[in-house]
Amino acid sequence: MTALNRLVQRRIKEGNQVKIDMTSLAEEAGYARSYLYKFPIESVIARLREIQSSDGLPKKPSSTSDVLRKLRDERDQMRKERDIAVETSRRLMLDLMELKGGL
Repeated sequence: MTALNRLVQRRIKEGNQVKIDMTSLAEEAGYARSYLYKFPIESVIARLREIQSSDGLPKKPSSTSDVLRKLRDERDQMRKERDIAVETSRRLMLDLMELKGGL
């Protein structure tokens, strides 16, 4: 279970005394708050923003533009992940070719 999920579960059990923000997330995860700002994980940050409503439940998109913005953000994140996967595959293939040539 991730630190964010543990915070949500605690908030469900204990009520609004449990604040869900970057500081409490960093504390729950065992990291310094500055570490989360320096190396943000976009999917976690997006989910944290959704959860930060007053009742602790994810907010419903209020308009079509909000839905489109969220979908565009998800698309951009998936493109970044795809690019990383393609680059990693390319590097692995180059390493494999180098090893084959050296044998």
